Amino acid sequence: MFSKKILLKLWLMLIVIHLVVGIVPAFVSPDAPNPGMFVLYITIAILSKIGLPVFSNPLSGWGWSTPNLFGWTMGVIVWLVGYLGVAYIITKRIKLR
Repeated sequence: MFSKKILLKLWLMLIVIHLVVGIVPAFVSPDAPNPGMFVLYITIAILSKIGLPVFSNPLSGWGWSTPNLFGWTMGVIVWLVGYLGVAYIITKRIKLR
């Protein structure tokens, strides 16, 4: 049996780590690529290949399509559910008393 409290804490910790990886580089070097946003954008691109309408216009700026609100929302949901799955697996594997 696992604790839902531990699951929630681990899930939130994974989310905070992702946010720190995504936010800190933006403040340190604003011109450098942002790994946190890149990972989210790759997720949105995969959702687009599946056939979901996640981009608002075909090309803009540097040749990268701009995700619409549905795209950003789906990308965030995929990562939140993914982190919940990772937290669940870790919580099930460890035995805390």
